[in-house]
Amino acid sequence: MKEYQSLLNGANNTRELSGVVNKSVFWRSGAPVSLTGEDVCLLHEKGFTTLVDMRSDPEVSLRPCMVRFLELFREKYHSADNYLASLGLSADEINMLKDKMMRY
Repeated sequence: MKEYQSLLNGANNTRELSGVVNKSVFWRSGAPVSLTGEDVCLLHEKGFTTLVDMRSDPEVSLRPCMVRFLELFREKYHSADNYLASLGLSADEINMLKDKMMRY
């Protein structure tokens, strides 16, 4: 597997996935549980409009992403299943997209 320089200090393996869906820019990372102030500033400066946590609800409960509690990102943070379902995707499409994202 190719080694990546993580784009965020507090989340391993953060990298860009350009053009995965509708030529939008996506970043994926390991569990975003230790984001630094610098990381939060970078996400804000890059204009991220949505943060989707691809972990299961039990995983998030055990190790929450603290960004979701910040006023700046409170409305932008979503669990994967709820967010993808809100886009009108079927359960099969959600699972396919999650699988694709996890392989990158």
